[in-house]
Amino acid sequence: KFDECVTNILLSQEDADYLISGRLEYGMKRVPKLGFMYLSAVLEKLGIDTAMKDQTLESFTLDMLLDELQKNDYLFVGFYSATALRKKVIHYIKAIKAENSNIPVIVGGPGFYSAPDYLNAGCDIICKGEGEKTILEIVEYLQKKRPITEVKGISYKIDGRIMNTPAQELIENLDELPMPKRSLDKSLTDYYDFHIFNMRTPYTTMITSRGCPYVCTYCTSTNVGVNRIRLRSPENVISEIAYCVEELGIRYIGFRDD
Repeated sequence: KFDECVTNILLSQEDADYLISGRLEYGMKRVPKLGFMYLSAVLEKLGIDTAMKDQTLESFTLDMLLDELQKNDYLFVGFYSATALRKKVIHYIKAIKAENSNIPVIVGGPGFYSAPDYLNAGCDIICKGEGEKTILEIVEYLQKKRPITEVKGISYKIDGRIMNTPAQELIENLDELPMPKRSLDKSLTDYYDFHIFNMRTPYTTMITSRGCPYVCTYCTSTNVGVNRIRLRSPENVISEIAYCVEELGIRYIGFRDD
């Protein structure tokens, strides 16, 4: 039962529309959704509850998602976007808005380049780039504590026109971020990457930095990180490793730096 005094937010990761490397390859790897885990940690630090649903782990249908949104009072529902997810996320947005037009829908992730497609489907806000600062400003907007024009790093529609706000500042001191919210339930043991020789579970992922100084044409990192790298301190990284091992029983960590 949700605490009625706390705002609740649903973050949802959908399964891909198509698989570039095939179903067998896809079945070899289930990676924790580190972006959602960071957003949840930032929100819950302020006393805001979040619920994360990962379709790569639990086979929830669109009807199941609609039913959950109907039964629970969420402040908004958020989706991760990428090229392989675009068609499906748009389908979900349209269905949610047809069922309940009042619940805000937010889309983030590397697929933000398709902002017009998501906004035209009924999405309320597109978060562009790093999300930890922006998500807090979006919450303040939804709680009527700031106008949408003062939320940085987003796109939205007004009177049929797509509006873009100034870019959000990058987080310079990554040590200020809370540790990602990693679940203690069964899902923690359901992530794996069997491309790794002698893979052991429980498995999780981690980053020690953000950004990249290179400009590879196939990568979105350069558009988010402005061609430079920001580092966490060794002490900060070691403290997260210690927590994962000692408190969560993690036996393998995959580093996902850009």
